[in-house]
Order: sequence, then structure tokens, then C-alpha cells
Amino acid sequence: IKGVFVRRDELVAQIAADQTARSKADDIIPISFFTRNDINNNSSLESRNANFLWFQLFIEVLLRMYHTSSSRNELINFCKKNYAGNESEEEMIAEFEHKYKPDDAIRWYTRNTCLYRMLNKALRIHDFGTIFVLRSFITDIAKQLKKENERFVYATMGDKSSNSSSIIKVYRGQSISVDELNLMQLNINEFISMSCFLSTSKSRLTALKFASQSDVKPNTERILFEINIDIRLTKDFADVKHLSWFGGEDEVLIKLGTIFRIEKIIYDKKEQLWIAMVSLASEDDYGLKDLFSHMKHKIGEETNLNSLGKILIEMGQYDTAANYYEQYEKESQIAMADALFGLGFAAYRNKNYDKSLYSQTKALELREKLYSSHHPDVAQCHMHIGNVYLGKKVYNAALNYYKKALEIQEKTLDDNHPDFDKTYINIAAAHRLRGEYELALEYYDKGLQIQRIHLPSSHYDIGLTYHHIGHAYKGMHDYTKAMEYYEKATHIYRKTLPPSHKYIEQIENDKREIEQKLNLKSLGLVPSPPIIQ
Repeated sequence: IKGVFVRRDELVAQIAADQTARSKADDIIPISFFTRNDINNNSSLESRNANFLWFQLFIEVLLRMYHTSSSRNELINFCKKNYAGNESEEEMIAEFEHKYKPDDAIRWYTRNTCLYRMLNKALRIHDFGTIFVLRSFITDIAKQLKKENERFVYATMGDKSSNSSSIIKVYRGQSISVDELNLMQLNINEFISMSCFLSTSKSRLTALKFASQSDVKPNTERILFEINIDIRLTKDFADVKHLSWFGGEDEVLIKLGTIFRIEKIIYDKKEQLWIAMVSLASEDDYGLKDLFSHMKHKIGEETNLNSLGKILIEMGQYDTAANYYEQYEKESQIAMADALFGLGFAAYRNKNYDKSLYSQTKALELREKLYSSHHPDVAQCHMHIGNVYLGKKVYNAALNYYKKALEIQEKTLDDNHPDFDKTYINIAAAHRLRGEYELALEYYDKGLQIQRIHLPSSHYDIGLTYHHIGHAYKGMHDYTKAMEYYEKATHIYRKTLPPSHKYIEQIENDKREIEQKLNLKSLGLVPSPPIIQ
């Protein structure tokens, strides 16, 4: 028995609160792992690191974007479409449409509504389409958290003479999969992130209540997270008790994508659950900082649908990226040129070469009107039209467009500018596919030299160059050299790309082919290297 009620409205309110508590406790939040030192060269760990890095970057871009009023209208229409006929949710959506303000974001997030459920489900399964629809709501929550953090830190620390501790402890009770629990135990002093805004409590008893109410399904366990937060090092949280829909939970909300260090994991026989002791980490605490910083620099300070589309393309989410660019296309003439370029790029990655050529040609025409025929963005269009012709196997046309791009770059860019690397490497690819392997290797080397100046040694673009050099040596029938460069590419891909990325599948297929050829060569069943004229 949890309580005795004589008023119907109090009983209904308690049932609703208990249902919300049960929903939160049962909502298993996937954990992303980041391991700094993989001494066993374990490809599964490298893949987890890549997933961790890409999702962090996606969130970074999303939260830096500016959102217009049309973003909220898009969200409202999405909710109406998905909950048509659900009377209680339709009432809530109408209330949201007419009363919502950005300063109400946290209150709406902590309320048991379709917004909370849609957002957490989309983040849990990485549904980037739904995340995009919810972008304005996500950003409002993050901005309000930042404001509340400043108030909380000031109230906690006071002036510089204050003796208040800079460490606070919060708790979260939930279920966890056995696989994730095992990984946490194997990765003490490494890092995790949870893909949601994480609701915690300053009350250990409240968190234990959530843990005890969680439904333990097969292959899951109950767990209590004890989280130490140094308020001097991070701004990724806030006390939201006064904002939460359920004020009695003494709630502290932690920002989406926040990183934690695993300190200790024990089993509490008395409470019959696992206890994970973790602490909020700063960016300085974990590795790959140089690579992550380079990626953020590549995005630039101003972020919009164009920059978000770039990230999605790098993640292999080509169709979602195309949807983003279609939205972006409407915004302005310059944006339209960027959007056409992005649509062409996404179509190219999907091997829809005719659609890509159409979009890239339109982008080239628009950019030549907006800028001049010798602008770096015009060179970029020439470059990607060359890529399309390369995909269509019209190698002479591809080489001509690459040379146009190089001519513009030589007139407008400094020596060793990072944009030269792609140009050199694309020219190399055209020569390689024409059977001109020595010329190809010459241009690959030029591109690699530029990359080594500007990129971290484990950047996936360097891996891609190694992959292409391996192709050149394969064409020359130098299979030992080809395998050497394929292995270099594999090492980098495993560290920096999601495990499902097509480049990883391609490199494994290429290595299998080379292994077969090396076996045949040992039996004298393959031709000698060609003589280059």
C-alpha cells in the first residue's frame, strides 16, 4: 500500500505521478563508450569510439544552430500528425501551440507528454529525422539549462571567499542492459555518455525509488548512478526543482551528450542493485581532443542546416542529409547555392549521378552569378562535378573539371592551403582510373603532404588517401604494397568512422581480394606488374 486517499483528484494525481516514475525508470537509456587506449587493437572498441565522437559532434552542431518560428510550427504539425485521434495528447499539443515559451522548455520536458516520449525515443535510436523536427525544443532546453546553471553556481558558490564545496552529488536509478553493465565494469576510468537529457535527483532515496520501480526484463539489471559534479569544471547541468513538472523529485537535469568518467562499480546486496560511481568529465579529460577540435573548426562558428548536413553525410546518413538540404534550399540565394551543392553531394554519395550532376551544375551557375568565376566556392563546384564524371566513368571530363578547380585554387589560395589536398587526390584518382599509375602516385603524395600539415594523424581523410594509394598499387599488380596501404587505411577507419560506414565494408572486401591475388601470385598464376610507358 502506497497511500490512502479520500479525494478522487488526489488519487488520480498520485496514479499519474507513479506512472511517470515507472516510465522514467523503465526507459533504458543507451550508453555510448569512449576508450582512450585500445592496447589490444580491438576493432569493436574503435567502432564504439567512432560512434561516440560522431554523435557528440552532431549534438554540438544542433545546439549551436539558430532556429526560426517555422521550426516550432514544424514540430507542432509533426505532433498533430502522429497523435491524431488521441484526445489527451491533442489537448496537450493545443496547449503547447498556444502557451509554450522557450523559458518553459524544461517544464515541458519533465512533463509526461508525447514531447518527452518522442524526444527520448528519437535520441535512443538515433532517429535523426525526428531529432531534426524536435531541434528547436532541444535547443530551448539546452539554453534554459545554461541560464539555470549560472544561477545555481552563483547560489552555491557565492563570492570567492565562500567555503562552499564545489562538488555536488546527484543520483539516478534505472535499468541497464547486462551487456552495458559488463562494458562499464571492463572500462573503469574510461568514459561514457548517455544520449538524452539526463534526469537525476539530489535525493538518494528518490533515485532508489526509481530503481526499485524499474521493470527488470531479461538481460537487464537495476542500477543506481552516483554522480559527482564539480561545478567549477562543467556547465552541463542545473538544479531544475523549481521548473520541473514534478517538484518533489529535487531534480537536477544534465545536458544531452554530457560525458562521464567511470570510477567504480559495486553490487549492493542490501539494496539488491548495482551502484555505479561516475563523475562529470570535461573535454580535457578524454582523448581525441585534437581530432574533435579539428572537426568543430571545420564546421565553423556559424552553424546552420548546411553544416548539419555535412555532419550527416560524414556519418553516412545520406538520405537524411538530403532532407536537411531540401529544407535549407528555401532560405536564401546563397543558402540555395549551398543547398544545391549539398543535394548534389548527397546524391553523389548515393550514386545518383544524374541528379547530382543537375544539382551541382545549378549550384555552379548560381555561385558564378553571386561571386565570380574565380571564387573558391566555384572551384568547389568544379571539383564535385569532376567527382560525378568520375563516378560515371567519364575520366577525361573528370580530369578537366579537376584542373579547372586547381587553376582557381592556385590563383586564390595560399600555398599548402588545406583545400588543395582534395584537388590533388581527385586528380590522382582520375589518372589512376585511366591507368596512369605513376602520375596517380605523384598526386596522391602531394595530397598526403597537405593532409599531414593540417589534419590529425588519425583523421579519416588520411585513411581514405591510404585506401586510394592501395588501389593504385593494386592496378600496378604490386599486391604487397597494396595490402600495406589497405592496412593503414583500416587502422584509421576503425578509429574514426561508425562501424556501419561503407568505407569499412569496402576496405575489408579490398583486403580479401588482395589476399587472394597474393595467394595466386605465390603459385605463379597472376601477371607481372605492367610496364609504364
